[in-house]
Amino acid sequence: MRFRFGECVLDEESRQLWRDGESVHLTPKAFQLMAILLRERPRAVSKSELQERLWPTTFVSESNLPTLIREVRSAIDDSARGGRHLRTIHRFGYAFCGTAEELESDDASARSLAILPLENASGNPELAYVAIGISEGLINVISRMPAFRVTPRATAFRHAASTNDLPSLVKHLGVRSIVTGRVTGSTSEVTLQIDLLDAASAQQLWGGQFRRRVSEIAGLENEIAGEIVAVLSPRPVELEQPAHAGRETRNSEAYLLNMKGRFHWNRRTPESLQRAVQCFREAADLDRNFGPPRVGLAEAYVTIGTRDQLDPNEAFFLAEAFANSALEIDPHSAEAHAALAAVEEIHRWNWSGAEERYLQALALQPNNATALQWYALHLSRRGRHEEARQHMERAAGLDPLSLIIGTNRGLVSYLRRDFRVAMDIYDEVLELDPHYEGALLGKVLTLDLLDERPSAWQIYDRLIEAFPESAHLLAFSAHSLASGGQEERGRERMERVDAMRSTRFISGIYMAMPLLALG
Repeated sequence: MRFRFGECVLDEESRQLWRDGESVHLTPKAFQLMAILLRERPRAVSKSELQERLWPTTFVSESNLPTLIREVRSAIDDSARGGRHLRTIHRFGYAFCGTAEELESDDASARSLAILPLENASGNPELAYVAIGISEGLINVISRMPAFRVTPRATAFRHAASTNDLPSLVKHLGVRSIVTGRVTGSTSEVTLQIDLLDAASAQQLWGGQFRRRVSEIAGLENEIAGEIVAVLSPRPVELEQPAHAGRETRNSEAYLLNMKGRFHWNRRTPESLQRAVQCFREAADLDRNFGPPRVGLAEAYVTIGTRDQLDPNEAFFLAEAFANSALEIDPHSAEAHAALAAVEEIHRWNWSGAEERYLQALALQPNNATALQWYALHLSRRGRHEEARQHMERAAGLDPLSLIIGTNRGLVSYLRRDFRVAMDIYDEVLELDPHYEGALLGKVLTLDLLDERPSAWQIYDRLIEAFPESAHLLAFSAHSLASGGQEERGRERMERVDAMRSTRFISGIYMAMPLLALG
């Protein structure tokens, strides 16, 4: 169901709220609350009924409901006193008091789709990167078309990995169509079966089979995307071609190596990052006018430089060199500008230079969710908290189910010292994935500052059991333990970090933190 009220539209299918044509982020519970009040209008809904419908199996504080109401009022620009849309009934509950119109689904809703990772049905692990690469290529091609709303890669792939239940996927992704498929064949020739399904009925809207030699699959995603677009759009739509040179290659081997590098890069393990670097380097050597492998190298070395896999001086030097090399090929690469912004901020602490680069990236791609969240964190670290919040909400609106964006929303609240709000946000992320390390770490750091250390220690123990070689987890937990009177346990974990320094690069900060707590 879609509702229009005032300058706002709420779409239950896509789980989105628009105000004045702009997407506005609402947390899942706040969105559910707004939908309940719209559906029940003009009836006033009691607090007890709302508590039961929002948290049917969980006991929560009575303060949670007023917090959600404030979030909804802020999102729809409604004041607490004399509001146009929401009314508070003292000591009872809340009601939608404005005028709302129920709308039929429009073409834009019909052109919302999720592209799931293709299944590697070949039995050959070497073709996994082809399956993932074609899926990513389809997302990139169709996302360039304003008439279509494509679920971001991270969200679609994560939910596809967590369930094979199509109705559950549709509910979480809020789309009208799903693209699925599989890859069969060998390392010399592959066959791709692609299916476009109606998300509600699971009926096939279109299906196609494509057979290619592996050396000839460069650009295949454009052909497949053209077929999908022709089915979903009532009017002929031309695929938008890349606007700038350097984003495509005619060298099939370079294309495949870049695809393989992206596959390893997205796994984010120490081993896969090194494999990604190797693939990107080989691709860049094969076609010196192909920009994406150089962007991949820049992004990989930024990550490596922050994960104790290489001396940061060397890692960030390489990241900067490859980002600049990518810009020589394609000066309009938003990703390369964002990588350079990260170098300026994280490595040099050059705040003005970093901001200039972030703004360049966003001028080129205003809806780049990654650049938006990185810039939001940059603003928050500089104390510009309201600007940071606005940019982070835009990022969350573009990719509402992203775990990393959700976690960084919590970090923005943490940095402005709004610790209770940060805790609520981290808990929302952990509802999506109870084991997500970033949100768990954010939660324990917040618990520390709320002086709830025993609860933090329990989470630290679980994290360290899962990641026993993580220097930053050992260091943070050592600081927490020593600060809370558990000096012996804190020292033991500090010594584990110290022992790692003989075998790999470990930042000195991870020794300084527990030493400070130990006096």
